[in-house]
Parts: sequence; structure tokens; C-alpha cells
Amino acid sequence: MIQRPIDPVRVEAHLAAAQRCLAQLETMAGLPPERFDDEKDFLTALMARALLREGLESLLSIGRHVLARRYRVAVTEYREVAVQLNRLGAIPAALRDDFVSLARLRNLLTHAYLAVSPSELHEVVAHRLSLLRRLLDALVTAAGLGPFPSGAGPASTAGEKRVRYRKTLTGGRTPADARKSTEKPSPRPAGATKARR
Repeated sequence: MIQRPIDPVRVEAHLAAAQRCLAQLETMAGLPPERFDDEKDFLTALMARALLREGLESLLSIGRHVLARRYRVAVTEYREVAVQLNRLGAIPAALRDDFVSLARLRNLLTHAYLAVSPSELHEVVAHRLSLLRRLLDALVTAAGLGPFPSGAGPASTAGEKRVRYRKTLTGGRTPADARKSTEKPSPRPAGATKARR
């Protein structure tokens, strides 16, 4: 089996998504616990769950990509991503137990979100976002692309790198270039109008 290299565009896209979610969650970290209760503030609780789920999925997607490309290990469940990366030593020992519990939390947020109590949600948002950032840095390092300071890194230039990457795959042409070359020329020069009789 041929080992394929890490795709920096994919990792950086997931990194950017995770950083956006974490930045939004950090604005909610100072909210009182009752704001995370569906009965008292439905929108805040809904937004916190959605941002946390998406941030965790992005983080675990980086891990899945690292497993597949660097270690040639295929997994089908997000919890298994954490278990396998821990087994391979790709995650620092101090973060391993937390990584598995956060993968479990992602599964609960997706499949049984009512099982996550408002106090658990508040606990993660108020006290464990720095842990998510450390895990994100560890995964980007495992991918061979980091670590980056919080909020920095290639995520800010992911769009530019994506265009450069596509150009290397297509011989220097972007999809827009390909469309231009297949457009039919206009029968009249640009700016010319049809003469009236």
C-alpha cells in the first residue's frame, strides 16, 4: 500500500473551522451556567452545542486524516480516532484521557444531545477550551504542520494555499481558467451593438 502524504489544504481547512468555533465559544465562556439550559436560554444552549460539536468534529477530522495518511490506519468512528492516536503515541500522554472523553462528548452531542446536561456543557465551555486548543496544536504537530499560536497559522491563508494546490494538480490552471478557455468567442467584438434598420 502506497503511503500518501498529509494534505495540508485539508488539515488547514479543518484547523480554520476548529479555530472559528473555539473563538466563538470563548466569547461564551463567561456566561453563567443557567444560560446553557434549554429551558432558560434555548438559543445560547443550542449555539454552544452546535459550535462545540463542529469544533470537535474538525479536530477529530484532522486526527482521522493523520491516522490514514501518516500511520495508514483506517477508522470509522470518531472515538476510535482518539483511541488509535493515543495507542500510536501521536498525542502527548497528558492529553490522552481527555482526548477520548472529548470524542465521547462529540458522539453524545451528535446522537443524544439531551444526554449532555447544561452543567456539563457549561463546564466544557467555561473551563476546557484551553484543552481543546492544546489538542488541536498536538494534532497539527502530528500532521507535521505546526504547532501554531492560538488563532494564527496557515488557517488564515488556507484559501490562497488551496488555489496554489489546485494549480499544481491542473498544470497551473484553476477551474476559472478552464472555464475561460472553453467559452465560445462572441461573434461580435465587445462593446459593438447591433445596427438598427
